Amino acid sequence: MKHLVSILVAVLTFCSLSAQDLTVPAAVRQLQKLMVTRMPIHDADEHITLTDARIHVSVPDLEVDFVTDKGYPINTSEDYYLQYLIDHFDLTPLVDNYYSLSIRATSTRNKVTSKGTTSVVATFDIRQILDHMPPTLELQAKTYLYNYVQTFLPTLPRTTGQGEQIINYSYSPLRQLFTITLQYEDSLWGEVKQYITDNYEQVRLNRALTLTLDTTTQLAYAAYASNTTLHHVFHNRSANDTVVLDITPWMWEHLLRSATNPHQQLISLVQSTQQACPIALDSVTTLISCTYDAATRTLTYTSQVTEKIMSAMSAAQQQHLREMHRATLFSSANADLLYLLRSTASSVVYAYRSQTAAPILITFTPEELEE
Repeated sequence: MKHLVSILVAVLTFCSLSAQDLTVPAAVRQLQKLMVTRMPIHDADEHITLTDARIHVSVPDLEVDFVTDKGYPINTSEDYYLQYLIDHFDLTPLVDNYYSLSIRATSTRNKVTSKGTTSVVATFDIRQILDHMPPTLELQAKTYLYNYVQTFLPTLPRTTGQGEQIINYSYSPLRQLFTITLQYEDSLWGEVKQYITDNYEQVRLNRALTLTLDTTTQLAYAAYASNTTLHHVFHNRSANDTVVLDITPWMWEHLLRSATNPHQQLISLVQSTQQACPIALDSVTTLISCTYDAATRTLTYTSQVTEKIMSAMSAAQQQHLREMHRATLFSSANADLLYLLRSTASSVVYAYRSQTAAPILITFTPEELEE
């Protein structure tokens, strides 16, 4: 599996800190000072100037001023100014520390005060900033973890086993911590607590392995890519007795790069392919998904084709397509994949779909792959 790339943000060190600095996260303060030390920043091509950047601690918010050059019309698109800042500065500190971004743009420029009449005022929250930022792997991972909580938190509590419920999810990018809270019936708690305590390392390893093999979620890979610890909190119904289990980032690297288990190798292959999707296979076919269901041991390649192709797919053409896939699977180019499928007794499914037509599935069972 290819190494996941982490993005290092350059840090500027300043000799003195004001009282306000002590209440502002260092990375946010450094971003603001980086802007201010370079201001005024005049862009002759865009006919705008960045004149000031201020931090509002109580909100919390970073406010940035733009001034349009005299004689040029102001750009009234709020997204224009956000995208301009993203293109010229790393706004990750705002996202990591839950800071919003406010924009003030003026249409005229006074030679003395460098200020004018305010024409555009806009504030962007974390989600809006994330939506405009380039999709680096680290940012994608943080976004996934953030969205995971927002999606599944309203569905809680969720029963996951006899007497076991997930009652809370939370994610802090600043602390690099994703927390899962599980609650147990008091009648089971004593046994559960004793088992976790006596088999802590094995429970932690089993949980980590389960997440790396589960392609229905990307928690393991998102945690690894964002250097995040998965923090499990187990407690009884009255929440007065607790056991904590942490899966730290170094464990993900060890598990995801391990080559001793065919299942792990297959998952690594699937994950690498999935990260590359969508992939244009030919002029009419695009691979849009590659997943592995560990429970049913099924590898699925899903391709998007046109409505015309789907409507013209006769039984004879489907059989021809099946023979083509079979020949490809058994070719020397796919020897490693075939070995992993056989070693794990897995099926492989080639799914074709369009926007409206029912999907076409071409399946090879473990028995067929042994032939």
